[in-house]
Amino acid sequence: MRNLFALLVIIFFSNNVLVSQSCLPDGIMFYNQEMIDNFKANYPGCTEIGGDVSIGNGYDTDITNVDSLDVLESIGGYLYFNRAQDLSSLSGLSALTSVGGFVQVEVCGSLSSLNGLESLETIGGDLIFWENQSLVNMSGLDALSTVGGKLEISYHYALTSLTGLESLDSTGGLNLDGLT
Repeated sequence: MRNLFALLVIIFFSNNVLVSQSCLPDGIMFYNQEMIDNFKANYPGCTEIGGDVSIGNGYDTDITNVDSLDVLESIGGYLYFNRAQDLSSLSGLSALTSVGGFVQVEVCGSLSSLNGLESLETIGGDLIFWENQSLVNMSGLDALSTVGGKLEISYHYALTSLTGLESLDSTGGLNLDGLT
């Protein structure tokens, strides 16, 4: 009976650890869609990435979505979307509530909205949007209340409004450049 009790205690605490498990203290770079699609299989139970997350490789990539990252609740470092031209949706990030470093979305030409980031409340560093030609507003950032660094939006010629930033209470500055 004592062994059964000990086994039950171990199973109980093991399951609790897996519910919210920090992983990847050095971060991860997703260079292609296959890496994203295999995230849950390669890092089971990972809900909090300790380091930086980079999506895209600065060149042509086949990344179209981040759906398999739907378990992520926090990122300790930065979140960088690096020229993922075919990325059309951020819906896989709907559980993400905080990013410790900056968030930068750079040259993601197919991204028309930020829907998927609706749970994101705090960003420790800058929030930077640079040359995302299809982005028309900031909808999807509706829960964002704090940006520890500056908010920068540059070279978004399709951007017609800042709708989605109404909950933003504090930021370290604002830079709007190259908007029509």
